[in-house]
Amino acid sequence: MVKNRNWKLLLGVSLISIGILFILWIARISILTGIGNYLIEENDPVPVQRIFVLGGGSFDRGFKAARLWHQGFAPQIICTGSYISGSIKSIGLTYTEAEITKMRIQSLDVDSNLVIAINMGTSTQEESNIILDYCLINDWNKVIIISDKFHTSRIRDVFYSKFHKAGIETIIVGAASSRYKESEWWREEAGLIMVNNEYLKHLYYWWNY
Repeated sequence: MVKNRNWKLLLGVSLISIGILFILWIARISILTGIGNYLIEENDPVPVQRIFVLGGGSFDRGFKAARLWHQGFAPQIICTGSYISGSIKSIGLTYTEAEITKMRIQSLDVDSNLVIAINMGTSTQEESNIILDYCLINDWNKVIIISDKFHTSRIRDVFYSKFHKAGIETIIVGAASSRYKESEWWREEAGLIMVNNEYLKHLYYWWNY
């Protein structure tokens, strides 16, 4: 009798598990899409006093910044980031992320005098403090912050409170990736790495700040 009961319990658990797995499989696209969408929290661009481009992802972020400048959203673009990638070092160059982003923007027909590289900042937290100081010194109260689309939720968490307290409005704008589609991030290795890393960074910032 006990054995019969155990067999029925095992069968019930197995059927429930198979059912759950089947439902997850059917809903996998919606689930994966939701995982990606959670990381995106951006604003529509509006006219501001300056555009700031965070360090990293120079190709895509630089393109987005140049496009916004050409559309007349700001008179000047400021790039941050002091990190020098290993790839750059390997060919004997010492360009920072800020300098590479500036060169990318200039290549898109933006006057070099209207693009500034600030060779400071190795993390989002550091860059937020640098940009905040820059805004306070120059009395700017509305700026655009550009990073990758999947960074925008974390960028908002880092920037919003301190800038709001200082009376500065931050317009967070995401640059679409040229390496994968954000709506189908799981289909490309670069997308998988990006989403994985971004969730880890969310955890890190939640724990430390």
